[in-house]
Parts: sequence; C-alpha cells; structure tokens
Amino acid sequence: MAINPRCAVLPHGEIVCSFMRQSGFGINDFKPQIVFSTDGGCTWTEPRVIWPHLVDRISCIGQISAIPGTNSLLFYGVAFPVDTPGEIYWREDILGTLG
Repeated sequence: MAINPRCAVLPHGEIVCSFMRQSGFGINDFKPQIVFSTDGGCTWTEPRVIWPHLVDRISCIGQISAIPGTNSLLFYGVAFPVDTPGEIYWREDILGTLG
C-alpha cells in the first residue's frame, strides 16, 4: 500500500513526488520512496527508496518540499526504529501507536 503522497516542482519544471510504501495496515515498515516526472505528470520514473540502507532498520513517515530558488528538496517527518521486521506498530487496546 502507498500512502501520504506529496509533490513538489523544481525550478526547471520537473515534478517530484514522495510517498511511503507499507506492507500492510499497522505494520512498522514505512519506506519513503520518490518518483520524478519531466512531462507534467503524464509519465513517472520507477519508484526508488530514498534511504535503501535504512530499510528494515528505520520506518519513516514524511513528505518532501521544494526549497525555493534551488534544485534542492527537504524531507521532513518522523522515524521509528524497527526492532523486528514485520512488527505491528498499532495497538487496539490503546487505539494508538507504540511510538
């Protein structure tokens, strides 16, 4: 499942979109990904994990924003440690997350 899409436009017109992939509801394995479009959003590159070296160690939820006047992006959000791959972060008894 993919959640939390956010797009930004760089000065030369390229659109960048970030989103999180998660293996299932309640699983602590959010993987931030990014795609690019140079034709106004008609076609997109294949998704790439933003920080592949953190997969299965850190679960990140966030979004991108363009930094005005630059070709730079800012990613902001929260990160949760992954103790065991596939672990659940939602607890029904408290109707909330473990973090």
